Amino acid sequence: MDSIADFFSKDQQISDWKVKYDIQLRLKNKAIASRDKEKESKVRTVTVLINLQKSGRCDLTNQEIADMCFVSKRNVLNLRSAMRRANK
Repeated sequence: MDSIADFFSKDQQISDWKVKYDIQLRLKNKAIASRDKEKESKVRTVTVLINLQKSGRCDLTNQEIADMCFVSKRNVLNLRSAMRRANK
């Protein structure tokens, strides 16, 4: 049979675990939010450069756009095709 002190010590351990879990969950959610914000920013930048390229105002290749925005050439091509599908 557990003593009262054991009961409260287990209760404190559970409480500590809950606090640690909540902190880890908050940090994880914050990291996901900042990653999503960074991804949105990159997509916006790539979109602007693609639009400038289409209008003839800038003379960049897809690879140069990818290098400038720190994304892969495949991402640029995927975004370009998504923009084409959206305009149909």
